[in-house]
Amino acid sequence: MFPHDSAIKHVTGESVYVNDINIGDQMLYGHLVYSKYAHANIKSINTKKALELDGVKAIVSYKDIPGANQMGPVFHDEICLAEKEVSFIGQVILLIAAESKEIARKAEKLIEINYEQLEAIVDLETAIQKNNLLHPPRKIECGNIDSAFKDSMQIIDGSLKTGGQEHWYLETQSCLAIPGEGKEIKIFSSTQHPSETQAIVAEVLGIQKNEVEVEVRRMGGAFGGKETQANHYAAWSSLLANATGRPVKIHLTRDEDQIITGKRHRTISNYRVGFDKDGKINALDIDLNLDAGSSSDLTMAILERAMFHVDNAYYIPNLRIIGSTWKTNLPSNTAMRGFGGPQGMAVIENIIDRIARFLRKDALEIRKLNFYKQESENLTHYSQKVENNRLPLLYEQLIKSSDYFQRHNQINQFNIPKAFGINRFTKRGMAMTPVKFGISFTTSFLNQAGALVNIYKDGTVLVNHGGTEMGQGLHTKILKIASDELGISAEFIKVNSTNTSKVPNTSATAASSGTDLNGMAVKNAISKLKERLAKVALKKWLINKESTNKIIFENNEVYVGNQPELYISFADLINLTYLERTSLSATGFYKTPDIHFDKDKGKGKPFHYFAFGMAVSEVEVDTLTGYTRVLRTDILHDVGKSLNKGIDKGQIEGGFIQGLGWVTTEDLKYDEKGNLLNHSPDTYKIPTIQDLPKDFRVDFLKNVPNPNTIKQSKAVGEPPFMLALSVWLAIKDAISAVGDHKIEPEFSLPATNEVILKSIEKIREMMEHR
Repeated sequence: MFPHDSAIKHVTGESVYVNDINIGDQMLYGHLVYSKYAHANIKSINTKKALELDGVKAIVSYKDIPGANQMGPVFHDEICLAEKEVSFIGQVILLIAAESKEIARKAEKLIEINYEQLEAIVDLETAIQKNNLLHPPRKIECGNIDSAFKDSMQIIDGSLKTGGQEHWYLETQSCLAIPGEGKEIKIFSSTQHPSETQAIVAEVLGIQKNEVEVEVRRMGGAFGGKETQANHYAAWSSLLANATGRPVKIHLTRDEDQIITGKRHRTISNYRVGFDKDGKINALDIDLNLDAGSSSDLTMAILERAMFHVDNAYYIPNLRIIGSTWKTNLPSNTAMRGFGGPQGMAVIENIIDRIARFLRKDALEIRKLNFYKQESENLTHYSQKVENNRLPLLYEQLIKSSDYFQRHNQINQFNIPKAFGINRFTKRGMAMTPVKFGISFTTSFLNQAGALVNIYKDGTVLVNHGGTEMGQGLHTKILKIASDELGISAEFIKVNSTNTSKVPNTSATAASSGTDLNGMAVKNAISKLKERLAKVALKKWLINKESTNKIIFENNEVYVGNQPELYISFADLINLTYLERTSLSATGFYKTPDIHFDKDKGKGKPFHYFAFGMAVSEVEVDTLTGYTRVLRTDILHDVGKSLNKGIDKGQIEGGFIQGLGWVTTEDLKYDEKGNLLNHSPDTYKIPTIQDLPKDFRVDFLKNVPNPNTIKQSKAVGEPPFMLALSVWLAIKDAISAVGDHKIEPEFSLPATNEVILKSIEKIREMMEHR
C-alpha cells in the first residue's frame, strides 16, 4: 500500500501551506475591511487617518481596480469590491496592505464608513415570500404526474427544511501574491481551481492569463469551499501586490473565514408523493428551494445536481421536480461536499420513512421495494440508465453483516416503557439508507484533464497534472498510477505542485472526479512515453519496431515479453533514449466519453457512472436532554477496484463523519439583522472524536471492478457523506418510540438537541390529548 503523500510531513510539521511561506521583509500583510450590515448604501468613506498610520502601505477601493470589478465564476453578478451598496455582512469594501497584521487592524479602526441601512432579507422563507428569485426556475419531469396521482391509492404531502453547513477546513482561506517582471504575477493559493483563480486574477488586474502563474502545493482541506471562493483572496492579494509592488499575503482568522465565506445551501422542499398499499411509489412532485445568498456562484449547478439526486436509489416512474434559487442578503452560498446531492437525497429518504410510518411497516421494506432494478425499472427521471447496479449486492450483504433484523427486534424490546431503568428516559432507533451518486461534472465540458510527464536522464520522473491535493490523497493515487504504468518504484517518481504554467486550462478538483480525470491524463502521457521508449529498446535489440506492444515495463526494468533475456534497466534505457535524441517529455489528455445533458429538455446522460453505498446506524437518544449517541454504524461501500484501500477507507469514514455533523450538530444561527452568531469553534459544533459511532465498521463491496475508468476504480470523495442520513433517520426512529411509533415526529435537518426535544414534546402533548 502506498502511504499518503504528505502523511509523515503532516506529523512532523514539514508540510508547507500558504501561510508557512515567508519570503522576507518585503512581504506585506493584507487585511479586509468588510460590511457590518446585511444591506446598506455606502454614503461616504474616509481613509485619511488610516493612510497616515506608520506601516500602512496601501488602501485599495473599487476605484483602484485596473481591470474589471468582477469575480463571479459563472455569472458576472459578484463584484470584487463594493461600490455604492453592500448586500451582505462580510462583503469586502476596502483592502489594506501593511507591514503587519496588527498595523492593518489599527488602520481599519481609523477608517470612517457611513452607511444608510436598507431592508434586508436574511432567511429563505422571506425571500420566497417576497419572490426574490435569483434565476428562473428549472424543471425535470418524467411520466405523467397528474394521471399518476389520480391512480395512486395513498397520497402524502409534506415539507422538509435542511440547514446549511460551514466547510470548516483546517487551513482557512489563504493566498500569497508576488509581483514579478513587467505585468507578471505569481500566486500561491489555497484553491481547488488554479485555472479559474488565474482567470479571475487576470480579469481584475486587466492583464492576460499568460502573465499569471498560480501554484498549489497542497490545501489544508477544502470540501468545496475553495472551488470558487478561494478566487476572492487571490484577487484581493493581487490587487494589493499590484498597488504596492511588493508581495502580499492574506490569511484569514477562523472567525473572519466563517463570517465572510459562503456555506452549503439551506433548502425548503415541499412535496407530494403517491403510492400503493405496499408502499410502491407511483408519483412524486417536489418543489425544491435553495438559499443562494447574495449572488450566483455555483448555485445553478448545485441546484441541478440536487434535482438529479431526488430519486437517490429509487425508481419513480412519474416524477416532477421544480428547482428555484432565491437571493438573500447573506454571503453567496457555494459548493460543499455532495454539491446539492445531500439536499436532494434527504427529501426522498424522509419521504420513504414517512410512507413506512403511514403503512406501519419497516422503512427497510419500502426501500427494497422501490430500489432501481437491473433489467427493468432502471431509468432515472432524466433518462439515464442505471448500469452496473450494486444495490442488490449491497443490500444482501449489509443486512446480513449488520445483523439488521435481530438488532431491530432488540431495539423494539429496549424501547418498551418501564417504570425504572435506563430506558425509561432513553430510546433507541435504527435506520438503513442507501446512496446512488452520479460521478462527473454535470457541466459536460468540465470533464477533461491534462498532464505533463517529464523523465530525466537519471531515470527519475516528474509528474504534473491539473488536480489539486487537499488531503484527499489525490497525489498519492497519481503516484501509484505513474509507478504502475512505468513499472518503476515510487521512489523514482515525484508528483509536482499543481501549476498553471505546466498544465493549462484545468477543471476544478471537485465532483469526486480528481483521480478519474487526472489519472487518465497521466496514463495517456505515460503511454506516449512508453511507445517512444519501446521503439528505442527494439532498435537496440534489432527487433521489428512494430512489436512495441510486446515490451514489458516492470520492476525497474524493460524487457521483451516472450524473450525475457532481452532486458535493460529503466534508467539505462532512459539514457539511451536521450542519446537517440528522442523526447522524454509528453503531455497527456483525457475527456470523459459519452456524457451529455440537454438542460432545456431535462434529458441525457450527465454521469459517467454511479457510485453506490449503504449504511445501517443505531442511535440512543436521551429524551430529557436530546443528547444523541451513535452506538453503531455499519457501512458497505462500492469503490470499484480500490486504488488505495487506506485512503479510500479514510474518505468513507471522513465523509460519513462530516455528514454526521450536517445531520446532527452543525446549525448555523443568524439574528434578524443577518449576523452569523456562531462563527467560531466554541459556538459552531463540528463532530469530535466523542461523536464517532462507538462501534464503527467500514468495508468495501468486493469483486466489483468499474469498467472504463482508471484501473477499474471508482470515485469516493463525496458519496459516503450522504450515508450519514442513516443516523438522521435513526434519531427520528428513536423519537418515534416515545409515542410507541403511533405518532409521526415533526422533524427537520439538522436534528439538533433542540429539534429532538421539541419533537418529543410535541409527541407527548398529542399523547395527552388522545
